[in-house]
Amino acid sequence: MFKIGRGKTGRHRRRTASTGGVRGLFGLVPWPAGWRSWWQRKSRPVRHFRQDAATYALFVLIAGTSVTAVVLWASGVFALAGERLGAATQSFLADKGLAIEQVSVTGRTYADKSRLQTALGVERGMSLLHFDIHEARARLEDVDWVDQATVMRLWPDTLRIALVERRPIAIWQLNGELMLIDRDGLVISGEHLGDFANLPHVVGAGAATAAADLIALMNAHPDIRSRLRAAVRVGGRRWNLRLDNGIDVKLPDRGEGEALHLLTEIDRRHRLFGRDIVEIDLRVPKRLFLKLRSEDVVDFDASGVET
Repeated sequence: MFKIGRGKTGRHRRRTASTGGVRGLFGLVPWPAGWRSWWQRKSRPVRHFRQDAATYALFVLIAGTSVTAVVLWASGVFALAGERLGAATQSFLADKGLAIEQVSVTGRTYADKSRLQTALGVERGMSLLHFDIHEARARLEDVDWVDQATVMRLWPDTLRIALVERRPIAIWQLNGELMLIDRDGLVISGEHLGDFANLPHVVGAGAATAAADLIALMNAHPDIRSRLRAAVRVGGRRWNLRLDNGIDVKLPDRGEGEALHLLTEIDRRHRLFGRDIVEIDLRVPKRLFLKLRSEDVVDFDASGVET
């Protein structure tokens, strides 16, 4: 029985494995002492140089591409190419039967037809798919008389326009000019006045914005509403009413409803509107000052009249 011990050969293998050497390159002899660290120090700058060179090359490539793109964009090449592509696409779709051939409009009574056509901005043969219906709707709603507009595509070749026109509530007179106004006091148009001759006539600065409240007030007093021919705004705070029999009624700046109710009750009892009266002043609560054609003024105490 033999005992196998560790000899010199085993120790030599351990030293060779731990110290490295040329074995990895040639598989023959170990590195001389200190050569391995020397080789690593000398080869490191070469590796770094190669990495830096690749980074610089990539940076130059990106910078060059960016500069080229900016130059092309500034020159308008991209915009021109986009326009040509869009035109080619529209032409292709039009050739395939998706061109606008007709426009149907509903809800138009007073809006000017030529202004609607200009605002719509459509021409026969345009691509129905590429037509911007949202921008067209916004342009249509800027036209006089148009309150709301709906623009729809009806395939394969039709645009459908549905309009809701603004409703006049009064005729506004300012500096001798007559205009129809809507519920917000905005001017609609100075045309077609004859079709709305039955509307209240409001006069003066500030009358347009206060017209809606006046009409609501008049609707609550139909007897006076039926006689009203014009309402003049005074000082931007109150109204003078001109009735059909030529009588002027001066309303207060507050409590107009109570004053009109009082006037209605006194007329029902004393037939004021049938008398020789030029002016009725209601600016003092519970009192009426009646100005006669003879220039006489009558102080009428209405404190006993129930309002």
